[in-house]
Amino acid sequence: MKSTGEVMGIDITLGAALEKAFVAALGSVPTKGAVLCSIADSDKAEALPIVAQLSALGFGVYATAGTAAALSAAGISATAVGRIGQSRPNVLDIIEEGRVSLIINTVSNLESDELALAPDGSGGLAAAGRTVKDGYRIRLAAEHRRIPCCTSIDTAQALVDAITRQRRGGDITVATVRAYREGIVAAVPG
Repeated sequence: MKSTGEVMGIDITLGAALEKAFVAALGSVPTKGAVLCSIADSDKAEALPIVAQLSALGFGVYATAGTAAALSAAGISATAVGRIGQSRPNVLDIIEEGRVSLIINTVSNLESDELALAPDGSGGLAAAGRTVKDGYRIRLAAEHRRIPCCTSIDTAQALVDAITRQRRGGDITVATVRAYREGIVAAVPG
């Protein structure tokens, strides 16, 4: 189970249930605007179709340099922005100026083997600390602006599916939990 903000969504289909959960947690799902992507190297391949789907839905794409390069190599147009403390505009500028309606920010897996192999001369701790600190600052800025921020790829995919579903006018079923439990609510053929 992934946390969507301590809410529950129940419906006939998983997609409808997830849409309800996101709406309950976020107030609504973003249906337009731009997405800011800062994605760990280990997540980039899995994230590419998600960002492509957002682009196809008309979302603009901002990305940090490494993510922008991966997107460009996959044929997805993105505007490169600096990391925190780098060139301007940087990721915090984009968030604070209200240019984005969604953020996908994953951080590297910080297992001890990865830290030991990092080439920064400090056993990897300095780079790992910066990654964690930057991710925290991105999430904090997103929270202050009430911008949804996905920190895992599977949550980002579920949210993009909910956006797509809502755009298509997918049905949701409103019923009591008891009705679902007792099987009164049944799937509509279709």
